[in-house]
Parts: sequence; C-alpha cells; structure tokens
Amino acid sequence: MEPQKLEKEFYTVFDTGGESLHYFFAPGRVNLIGEHTDYNGGHVLPFAVNKGVYVVARKRKDDKVCLYSAQKGQKETFSLRNMEAGVSSGWVRYPLAVLQLLQREKVFSRGLDIYYNGTLPSDSGLSSSAALEAVTALAGNHLFDTGLSPLQLALLCHRAENEIVGVRCGIMDQFAVILPREKRAVLLDCHTSEFSHIPFEPGEYVAVLVHSRTYRSLEKGQYNQKREGCEKSLEILAARLPVNHLCEITPEVFEQYSHLLPPDLRSLVRHAVYEEQRVKKTAAFLRKGNLIEVGRLLKESHLSLQKYYRVTNAGLDILFEEATALPCVLGARMTGAGFGGCTINLVERGKVPYFQETMAEKYSARTGLMPAFYVVTPQRGAHQINAG
Repeated sequence: MEPQKLEKEFYTVFDTGGESLHYFFAPGRVNLIGEHTDYNGGHVLPFAVNKGVYVVARKRKDDKVCLYSAQKGQKETFSLRNMEAGVSSGWVRYPLAVLQLLQREKVFSRGLDIYYNGTLPSDSGLSSSAALEAVTALAGNHLFDTGLSPLQLALLCHRAENEIVGVRCGIMDQFAVILPREKRAVLLDCHTSEFSHIPFEPGEYVAVLVHSRTYRSLEKGQYNQKREGCEKSLEILAARLPVNHLCEITPEVFEQYSHLLPPDLRSLVRHAVYEEQRVKKTAAFLRKGNLIEVGRLLKESHLSLQKYYRVTNAGLDILFEEATALPCVLGARMTGAGFGGCTINLVERGKVPYFQETMAEKYSARTGLMPAFYVVTPQRGAHQINAG
C-alpha cells in the first residue's frame, strides 16, 4: 500500500490536525519447517512473506491511545493511565499488550493515534498477531525514540503475547516478522535466540500457500495443552538424562529412553526430536540448493504432525494428499500451529496456474470449501516506510 493511500484512509478516521504521520510495515511469516520445536528449545526455519500489516501512526497532545483496524472497522480508545485494564478478546489485545509493556518502561509521554490496515488473511497461520505486535512496537520505538534494537523489539513482543495475551507461544513468530532479510529464511535457535540467514531462492520453483478455509483459535486451549504435555515429558526424561529441552535429545537417545513415557507423550516427543533433525537438514540442503531433498523433508514433517503431534485436521490433510500427488509439487506440509490455516507447497513456477486450478477442483469436491492461494516470496522484516 502506498503512503498516500494510507494517509487518505487515516484521515477518514482521525482528524486532520495533529503531528506528522509516520508509516510502518510488518510482514506475516511462513515457517518452512520446524513446527512445535520453538518452545521445545529447538530450531525453526521461517521466512517473512510479501503480505502483512501496515500502520500509520502519530503522537497526540493528550494521553489517549486510539487504535483503529480497517479490517474490523473498529476503533478502540484507552488512556495511558488505564491501559493495564486491557480487553479480554479481539484483535486489539495484541497491540495493546505491546503498548502496555512499553508504557511500563515509561516510554510514552503522550498518547498515540494508530491506524492498521493489512493484507494478511486472519486465522491462516501466517502470524497476523505477531505482525500486529511487531508493527506496533516499531511505531512506538520510532515515535518516542527509545532506541530498542530489532532483537529487543522481538523479545518485547514475545513477552507481550506470553504474559498479557496469554498465548504461550515460542519466540519464532516475533523473530520471524522482525529479523528476516529478502531472499533469506531465518534459522533460529529458539533456546539461545541465535540466528543466521539461510539463502532461500527456489529458482524454478515457488512457494505457494493454500488456505484450507478451516480456522483455528489458539486461545481454545489445544496449543497450551500440547505445551503442557511437552513440559511433563521433559520432567520425566530429565530425571534420567542431562537435558533442559526436548530438542536437545537425539533420535538415538530418544529411542533408548522412549519407554519411560506414556504413549500420548511419547508421540509428542517423537515429533519434536525428529523435527529438530529435519530443520537442520533442510537448512543444509538450502545452502546446497537441493530443493528435491527439501521437498522430501516437508512431506516427512507433515506426516509427523499428523500422526504424532496430532495438530492437523481433515482440511489440511486433504490439501497435503492432493498436492503431493501432483508431479509439479516437490513437497508440501501444514504450516503454523495447526488445527486449520494453510499448507506450504513447493511448486514448479510454470505450473502454478495448473496447481491452483487442480487443487481448487479436488479440494472443493472433497470438502465443499474453496481454498485460497497465495504465492509468497521471502521478504525483509518489519520496517519504516519512506513517505517519499
């Protein structure tokens, strides 16, 4: 979106007086591979996409904080003095949580007007919530000249979602929308927060997201239940092994000690342990430009999430089955926390129209739903937009 268009939209909601406008963008993210390894101390391999959340922001003269979502058509107003009261549901929880943490550091001397507009489909697994958090943190950081680094902003956004929103997510989403570079994926060690940029230029292939049109809500409890199961498993295994995180365990050690776990927990740990190995192998194959092996690992990841972690659903599994049956697809898997949302597919660039037409026909015939398609390319992370 061009700044001029965003400016017009801003002034349909807010008055034309006040201070100068500033423009920001935070992308959504796709996790190429490494699902549910983040909170288990493992690695992930996400990249930022060419869709996201735009913000127009300015300082106010009073202590009001006014947040408006173009997608929701909602305006929420708070005082700097009562932001801690918060809200119990809805999109505004995410930016408000970030502003609360910034305010605890006494960043704000005055209020803000913030206008949000975006191109991310909600409940798609593309981390629209992390994009909301990141673009809000970036705006606050810039307008009040706090000097927080990108790494510090990512950590603050992660705290906001964990401590205030109440979703016990790992650090991947916030890092994956703030730290990426163009044509690169981010290999992130979720235990140490160390990261490196891995070349991801698919060449004759392209990444295509397919939205299942089935939706999820992490607040319903499934996500936190999985985390609790992993924590319980770690407690059992740490009594016999010198480990602090499940992803420290090698497949060989897991096979030796898996009998200590009840079947439901054993399945969770099996996925985490082997998924960690798949992430490392994928990064190595990307460095070599070996997309055939990357595609094979994507398929393995989906099957593990389906059989062992049990976070796929009928829609995601049908998309996986139909995509991997097509010769033009190197690999596919669900991406995101699961329970709905999208699959990621490596598709021959010249066959994308055929892929979309075929998948739409087959998926709608089996489910009665029409999928949505998004061709995505690795982009830079959250940044300020020059108004020109």
